[in-house]
Amino acid sequence: MTGQYSRSSYVSLRGEISNKKAKNFRLVFKYYGSQWLFAKDLQVNVDGKNYNLNGLRFSRDHTDKVWEVASIPLKGKGLQIAKAISQGEDVEVRFKGKQYYHDVRVNNGMKKDISAMLKSIEYF
Repeated sequence: MTGQYSRSSYVSLRGEISNKKAKNFRLVFKYYGSQWLFAKDLQVNVDGKNYNLNGLRFSRDHTDKVWEVASIPLKGKGLQIAKAISQGEDVEVRFKGKQYYHDVRVNNGMKKDISAMLKSIEYF
């Protein structure tokens, strides 16, 4: 990934389009920073409304920085949250560990990218 998604915390959509079908799309949350969070839960706040995602499986690794990544299927609650993020004015994601947390403000570029992906998926 490049641009705002390289070496930073972000929210995005991932999946594939092949044979005129959208497949395996997921809403992805990535923490990137200098400290381990050992996150297991997320709280997505969209214009004052909270969406809680608890007991997620995070993958973790590090080099000079730490990254912790979780994703949920883009259906049901995942689709609801993705649409809310793309349409929200003030969106923040809290990565929550047992002792530590980190807040990520979802910028307009991320919102526009999610919105564009949601629109492209509708065609398939």
